[in-house]
Order: sequence, then C-alpha cells, then structure tokens
Amino acid sequence: MAAAAPGYLTGDQWDGLGEDWLEHALAYAAVPAKGARGPLARIRPRAAVSRTPRSGPPDSGEQPEGGPGAVAGGGPLYRLADYLDQHGRQHREGEIPPPEFWAAAAAYAPRAEQAALGDAAHARGLYRDAAQLHKNAAASGSLRSAFYLSRPPDCLRTDPRPAHWAAARRSLDDPGGVASLLNQLRAAGALEQAAALLARDPAAHVALDDPGGVASLLGSLRAAVALEQAAALLARDPAAHVALDDPGGVAFLLDRLQAAGAPEQAAALAARVADRVSLSNPASVAFLLDSLRAAGAPEQAAALAARLPGAGMFELFRKEQDGLDRFWFGRETDGSPSGPWGWDDLD
Repeated sequence: MAAAAPGYLTGDQWDGLGEDWLEHALAYAAVPAKGARGPLARIRPRAAVSRTPRSGPPDSGEQPEGGPGAVAGGGPLYRLADYLDQHGRQHREGEIPPPEFWAAAAAYAPRAEQAALGDAAHARGLYRDAAQLHKNAAASGSLRSAFYLSRPPDCLRTDPRPAHWAAARRSLDDPGGVASLLNQLRAAGALEQAAALLARDPAAHVALDDPGGVASLLGSLRAAVALEQAAALLARDPAAHVALDDPGGVAFLLDRLQAAGAPEQAAALAARVADRVSLSNPASVAFLLDSLRAAGAPEQAAALAARLPGAGMFELFRKEQDGLDRFWFGRETDGSPSGPWGWDDLD
C-alpha cells in the first residue's frame, strides 16, 4: 500500500504528507460508521488448531503461511469494503494502475497471487511488469507462470533464457506439472529447455501418489523419447504406490502402463483397485471399468462393478452387468432382482 501510494497522489499531495501518514490513514479508514465497518477492515488471522499439509499447485488459491492476515514480511492485510470495491471496479474499469502499483505488486504481493497479476498486466500490454510478476511466481513453483515463461511475449520470444529459467526451477515433486511443462516446451520448439528439464531427472524425484500425474509424466517421457527415464519411472513401481482416491487417474495410469509395455504393473494396479478404489464419481468409475477390461482384467472389473449399488451407482451397475432387463423393477436389499410391481402396488 505504502509503496503504491505515490502513483495515486499528485506531487503536492505527496510532499504534504507527514512522516506517519500511513498509520493515520489506516486508522482513519478503519473507524466504523453507524454500526458498519469502515472503508478498510483489518484481517485478523485465527489461531489454527491443527494444520494439514496441502499438496496442490501454488496457483490453487492457498493463503500465505500464517493465515489470511499475514503476508511475506509480516505486514497486516486489509479488506476493502464491498461497496467501495464495487464502486472502484466500475469507476476505474478502463483505467490502468500506475507504475508504482505494479512495482509494489511485484515486491510485496504474495507469490501465489502474482501469476494472476501477471496475466492482468499482460492483458493491458504491460509486458515487462507481466514478465517480472510471472518470474516471481514461477520461482515459487507456479506452473501457470512457468507456462508463461516458456512462451513469453514476442519481444522475448527469441531469447531462450526465460524458458530455460522456468525449466531449471520447476518443482520436480509434481509429476503432472512436470509433464505439462515438458509438453509445453516441446510444443513451443524449446527443445534445449526441454532437455534441461529432463536433465534434472524428474523420473527419479516426482512423488508417486497421484496416478493421473504419473500417467501424464510417463506419456510425456515416452513422447520426448526419454525412454531411459520412462523405464526409471516404471522401475519405481508406481502401480504399488499411487493413491486410489481418483478412479479417473487410476484408469489413465492403467492405460499408460499398457501402452508402455508394463503389463505386470497394470495387473498389479488392477488387483489393487477392485475393492479399494474410491467410488466418488460415476463417470470416472465407468472409465476405470473400461480400462480394466482393456487391460485384460475382467474379474477385477466385475468385482468393482459389484460395489456400485452400495455406492449409489445402481444405474451404472445395471449397464455394466447388462442387466437392464433383469433389474427392470430394481433390486431388493439382498441384491436379488425385484419382482414385477406397478403404481397400484404403492400405498
């Protein structure tokens, strides 16, 4: 706030400020009026009882460490009153913030938010500010910003360093993110930068818990003809380690294992999923059933299908068991087909 303020004040206004102008301004703006909050309200973090580590990408909207009231450097955060936010969006809709705003954003905004700010700067033609914001965010692991740097504005397109910089700093613990960046670099013709990413040996470092991410990386490595790394990834036995909470991701990995010539791992994964995979999404479960049959695991597909009624997926069960006629009147609680009934049988 203090760093951006000069861009919104005239020279005389700026020169007329006292040494403690910011403290006075914040105190004045935070005073409630007629029972309502003032223009600014201090965001006070609540003490967390417990903290569960999160594994999403830095662009996933996570709050900065220390809760919603903290920023890097320990400064407080404030929330602008809704009516002023709405008024400002309408009143300044066609105005571009001054240079001081973008400089302050790059220096002080939480890194997780700088990717979005970088996109906003780019959309307004502020390519230098956009590149700086995305560089900052990429340094903190933003895949979105790594993509931006792999295909930067035209003025940087012939300079290989942005893409190389992103490839050299991309976190290797996210297999899906590594696969996406590798694909992006290859699609952009940045083959040297893709080689630099591969030189960091992601196959040996990525986490193996995300089946969809592992499947994506396996496919990307094979597409990049990095067959030794693909083999190294398979040697870590992802089929035995991936989580089973994403049936769609498991199905994707089954398909990739088959395509990579790893039928034993595909069989091992199929054996795990029959009675343990999450049944949270009907479309993903249907995809998994198809993949199990394609992988030559009809018994596992049948065992998985048998779990569907209890999970509230009876219609999918009917389809999978080819029982549209057999269960025309539904089923009983013991699993047997219901006998004929009609409207007149209801109370």
